[in-house]
Amino acid sequence: MFNRSRRSFLRNIVVLSSLWGVGLKTARAKSTSQSTALDIRNFGAIGDGLNDDSDALDKALSLVTAKGGELLFPHGIYRITRPLKYQLLKDVILQGNGATLLFDYARNPSYGISFSGKKTVSGVLSKNIRMGSQEWLESSSFSSDAIILLEQVNHEFISLNLSLSNSGKAQCILSSQQSFFKSEMTGKSLVNDKDGTTFLIIAILDRFNALVILGNNQAKQPDFSNYPKWAVVDLWCAARGYYIKGEFINLKKSKNSSYLCCDAIWDNYASKQTQISMVKSGKLRINGLTVDGGGGNYGVMLVNLVGLELKQLTITNCMINSLQIEESYQVKILNSVIEVAVTNLPSNYAGCINSSQNVNIIGCKFSGGTHSLSHGGTIPCRNIQITNTSFSESKSWTLDFHGNIQGVVLTSVIADGGGYIGAIDVKIQNSVFRNSSTIQGALVLGPERDSKFYQIINCKVNNLQGNGLVIANQFVIHSIQQLLISTSTIVGTKNGILVQAYPYGKSPLIAKMMLVGNNISAPTQISNVNNINKFIINKE
Repeated sequence: MFNRSRRSFLRNIVVLSSLWGVGLKTARAKSTSQSTALDIRNFGAIGDGLNDDSDALDKALSLVTAKGGELLFPHGIYRITRPLKYQLLKDVILQGNGATLLFDYARNPSYGISFSGKKTVSGVLSKNIRMGSQEWLESSSFSSDAIILLEQVNHEFISLNLSLSNSGKAQCILSSQQSFFKSEMTGKSLVNDKDGTTFLIIAILDRFNALVILGNNQAKQPDFSNYPKWAVVDLWCAARGYYIKGEFINLKKSKNSSYLCCDAIWDNYASKQTQISMVKSGKLRINGLTVDGGGGNYGVMLVNLVGLELKQLTITNCMINSLQIEESYQVKILNSVIEVAVTNLPSNYAGCINSSQNVNIIGCKFSGGTHSLSHGGTIPCRNIQITNTSFSESKSWTLDFHGNIQGVVLTSVIADGGGYIGAIDVKIQNSVFRNSSTIQGALVLGPERDSKFYQIINCKVNNLQGNGLVIANQFVIHSIQQLLISTSTIVGTKNGILVQAYPYGKSPLIAKMMLVGNNISAPTQISNVNNINKFIINKE
């Protein structure tokens, strides 16, 4: 449906007022899909930037999201004075033709326009499943092709009175005023139900005391007085409480009616603690639209969508978040410009993609904010590919991947402000990272779990304020199987390459480190430091 040309619409114009009872002239393509093109002006939109077009857009978008089809925006400025929000279960195209949506209400407290799919909880696992668990797939009762979302939930929260001692060190003692700690809690995390304060349990000393590592980047001892509820959980990242296991799984029926898992099940999911949800949505395509936030807070929100394409989309003049994508699967952003203001807010983003998988960004420009593009979320981001895209004009790293992200490929990327890639299994090639505003590094790879590989090939990394390239285990990891830095130019005023093990747990391992044909210009070319641990490096 998305590949059909507009020319076919214009050759086959018919009147649909008798079918829909709205008295409007629309276009209908004589194709097998019988798709429909609607013109926003036929709903009463003026598009002069002065008249309020909110009601007209609401009528048109309500109809097209319910019925499916294409909505045309002739060139003009369509003024919107209230938030517009829709559930999308049919395939929809918004064809902009250079039109502008102007959000004209002061400091809008919600996103100007939102589209969401439907997430339906269908139950919890009855038994544990592991990667490639065909038995679970064959016993599933899904009646059609489905996108499944697994989320580890239903943790048992306990009322505790906790206290901390020896907190000046990386490891400290966490004490309970009631008998609580058990040997099976070792290696799991204790998570605060309210603010996410997290402790990795290193060892159980007795029923009242445990040796722990403070997580969540907490710089000071937390106050337990107002937070009595806690959960013990098995987390993706051992020291970060808000990265709980979860992922999208694409189930397809085979010819013999059994199910095939088109994506890997990456981890062990525990019975009675893992929620199964069905995610359904129509495919959304937005092409050739400009969104002007009018100096307000928020732009466009897209949630629980399966199949999303943003092409030649421009979002500008927002203060907090211009584009927010949550829990979505199969996302494409093509030839688009996403901007946000640089403010004194602690965090704001041009684009923020949370808990989404299979994301492809090509030929785009992101600018402004604390970070111009940020990835993260409770459900891990996976399979992120960014090509021929630039990032600029941010307060901190312009490109920021924080948290649990796996499978990142960056090709021909320019991060004018540097990049922080808190991800594993990363390949970066033909890219530039420069002018970082942080001393830590122009390009920082911050693995939070064991990683198979990091590959930096034919890149330019330049930091005139500190380190060039940094490999830093932000939390508890054990190994990086391969670190390859090849044919790259690395410039720093402190260290060219800094390999830094933070003082959590044991010294991590780089099983194979290969430096091939690089040009490193810095007072210290390669440094392996920290106050307690160091990476154990095996060079080839």
